[in-house]
Amino acid sequence: MGETLGTLFGLVLAAGVAVTGHFLAKALRSRNPETFAGERNWQSWQSKVYLGIGAVGWVAVVALGLHGVLKLFMPAWGDARLTISILGALATLPLAEHLEKLPRLCKDYAVLSGTVAWLEENLSRGPTPTDAELERILEQSRDTSKPLVERHALVYKHQMMLTLKIRDARVEAAVIARQENARALEAADAERARAAVLKAEQEAARQAAQIEKRQRAEALVAQRVQPESLIESVDQVQLSGAVGQDKVMSLWNEFKASIVGAVPSGPDKSQAAAAQLPSLLTKLAGVALPSTVNPYIAYQGTPRDGYCDAVAVEASGGVPLYQRLQFEHSTSGLVNALFFAAVLPQKWSWGHGCYDRDAELILSADRLVAVVQDAGKREPTDDATWPPAGLRIKRLDDGFEVGCLASRPGRGLYDLSVPVRNGHAGPLEVRKLFVWGQGVFY
Repeated sequence: MGETLGTLFGLVLAAGVAVTGHFLAKALRSRNPETFAGERNWQSWQSKVYLGIGAVGWVAVVALGLHGVLKLFMPAWGDARLTISILGALATLPLAEHLEKLPRLCKDYAVLSGTVAWLEENLSRGPTPTDAELERILEQSRDTSKPLVERHALVYKHQMMLTLKIRDARVEAAVIARQENARALEAADAERARAAVLKAEQEAARQAAQIEKRQRAEALVAQRVQPESLIESVDQVQLSGAVGQDKVMSLWNEFKASIVGAVPSGPDKSQAAAAQLPSLLTKLAGVALPSTVNPYIAYQGTPRDGYCDAVAVEASGGVPLYQRLQFEHSTSGLVNALFFAAVLPQKWSWGHGCYDRDAELILSADRLVAVVQDAGKREPTDDATWPPAGLRIKRLDDGFEVGCLASRPGRGLYDLSVPVRNGHAGPLEVRKLFVWGQGVFY
């Protein structure tokens, strides 16, 4: 009986060892990343018997090995040694699962290593993936006939390739943007250069036109202005040149400080200025206010647009004050008469009140040429000659006449003169010499 049981135990042990060896061989040689256990239907009774015998064989082999080792070091333990060997063998059952997973881990490592190597190569110097290549990788990752880890690796590879493509697209877009920016800067520089050239050409053309206009004006002035010899022959004094201009400016500064500075800007202020006129007139050389003259300042308009006139009040009405003042037959008196008649109306006007009152006395030949330049290519309609620039004093049979060329902005060249007989100034005489426009807008 004992021999029969020993034989039966030996057969079971041999079957277990055979099944265990088969299991390990299949596990180590399997190419399926999902483990070779997926190739069988482990819910069938045959499979369960297979696993059971394999487990018994694994435990028996390991227990026998442990028992032999323990017998060398613990020979006196007896049954305890056998119990320890069986428990130790049962504890090693999970090792079989890890041995079964070893091929899968090795293949996973190989797949991932290949994927990483491909990515390193393409990220460093590889070409940009195409849409067709991305689609091909994606289709391969969906192939269920491939192991799961390989499909995962393909999905990762697809993601990295897509990232690489997006990165290259951004780099290309940045390069294109820089090139476009460089072209835009070049175009802007070229445009600025063209604008500078055009501006220089326009400036040169403008200067050439100005030179042409000045030459034309100089020729016209030289043609129309009376020569100095003719002026001297008619007993006329010309206050031009440096000495004449200094004397005129000295008289002008006195006139401006005493009369022009009291510009009224409203009815109340005009009355206050009228009360100060007698004392102001005493500051001027060659001018006197007769005791019978009652000065008054007539105000027209508003503080924004209007003018004032100095008048003398008489029974018949008001007349310009300068026609009732007493002027000496001297340079100072005669020049002040012209200032009162021609300059004061312009200085005592503002805004729209400057129409037909604005006038600039032309005291030098250079200023006369500059004024005539405004006419452009227009020519005078008559052949009359012009007096020279600067104030001039001409002797009359019963007095003097003081006059000067003047310009009205945007309109033309005029000759203004005032006769002074027996100390009394007559009305301002205005003679048109060269009219070329309608005037400026105030």
